[in-house]
Amino acid sequence: MASYKWASVYMAPWPHLRWASMRLLALSCSTSGCERSWSVEDWIHSKKRNRLGHLTVERLVRCHTNLVLKDVMKDWE
Repeated sequence: MASYKWASVYMAPWPHLRWASMRLLALSCSTSGCERSWSVEDWIHSKKRNRLGHLTVERLVRCHTNLVLKDVMKDWE
């Protein structure tokens, strides 16, 4: 039985705790998000652009990620 299903069955008397535990237990635990972010950071901070400061690289990674998310959300609509 999946953990979030367990929470829905056995935490029925406590609806607020059940709601929070189901949301928490439904999250996947993996490093794929970090690996993807580091991959984008390596792509942005390449040998050609190695003079970029840390803050600039962080902002560019955030912009790239937000643009990708925007495209994905557009496909959902």
